[in-house]
Amino acid sequence: MDLSHDKIPWPDNYFQIVVGWCILPHLENPFHCIREIYRVLDKGGLFIFSAPHLTSKPAIDYFVKHKDFGSYRATNNHLILFAPAIIKKSILKYFDLLEVNYSAVRPKIFQIKKGGLKAKLRELIYWLAEKYFPSFKKWLGYRWAYDAIYIVQKRKGEAV
Repeated sequence: MDLSHDKIPWPDNYFQIVVGWCILPHLENPFHCIREIYRVLDKGGLFIFSAPHLTSKPAIDYFVKHKDFGSYRATNNHLILFAPAIIKKSILKYFDLLEVNYSAVRPKIFQIKKGGLKAKLRELIYWLAEKYFPSFKKWLGYRWAYDAIYIVQKRKGEAV
């Protein structure tokens, strides 16, 4: 099925959880898909999805250097930018935000060849944060991660 245009073939309020891992930015019309997910989710149901984290330090550094978004290069098949304001206007129109996690802190941020001592210090700081300071690890994830994972909930008082 084409998630950009087709109706999802399940009845209204059918699912408790829908997961969209790296799907929305690839769609020609992700806003149709968002409305369909809203329709098939039961009241209080969860929608968990991921999108490139456009405000991470690596993403911003890439943009400053290349005047483009790294996750949206011509060789990549991402189509739609999901900046925080777009998520707020398109997804949080239907759902309540429960949590945002930042994943995929890629190993290249720790590569000695590219970053030297700075890369080794990053690795040590990340390891210490992971072991002893979970809230600091979350901040480092926000700063360095390539992907953001959103957990949103269909408002309980609403039905399709």
